[in-house]
Amino acid sequence: PQTTSYRAIVGQQLEAKYPKAHFKCVDAAIGGTGSQLGAFRLDRDVLAHTPDLVFLDYTLNDGIFQTTPDTLASQEAIIRRLIAEARCPVVQMFLAAKEFVTAGATEKMARRAAHLEIAKAYNVPCGDAITLMQEKWRRKELDLDQISNLKAKGVTHLWIRQTDFDHSFGENTKLADLTATDGTAGLERAP
Repeated sequence: PQTTSYRAIVGQQLEAKYPKAHFKCVDAAIGGTGSQLGAFRLDRDVLAHTPDLVFLDYTLNDGIFQTTPDTLASQEAIIRRLIAEARCPVVQMFLAAKEFVTAGATEKMARRAAHLEIAKAYNVPCGDAITLMQEKWRRKELDLDQISNLKAKGVTHLWIRQTDFDHSFGENTKLADLTATDGTAGLERAP
């Protein structure tokens, strides 16, 4: 995970793009946990590091096909506090699982739609791996069976978070491909 996880790959791409900058990438994720625990851990695991940029995704772990008022409130509270207290850009990510890709469309993904609305309300850009992977899968540029074989070889958190980036998206996919916005603003320091 220190070299092949989503966080590690994004860190490597930022270091390559900005070689004179000094990056300290902190992985505050706890696999399999949702936004309610994330809101509880925000002070200790994120704000204590005084971040300059945060990538956030609870769409996967909170359950993409349904929403609850409590988890949506947790998601919104995290974004609001990051903007107000950390005063840093937040990027709402939509990371994928196999069933999200094979669903073929996003219309039934209620949490994704709700998180897009929250992102829009706070002017937060979004990186959407779900639609990117769906598009690549439809064009037969993404072999889901090959990715599934990684799990059989001991990769425990399949897809974006802990798998090899090249196997998920192809070696030509860059950070810019994932951070295309859905009509939201680009990355700027919060006021």
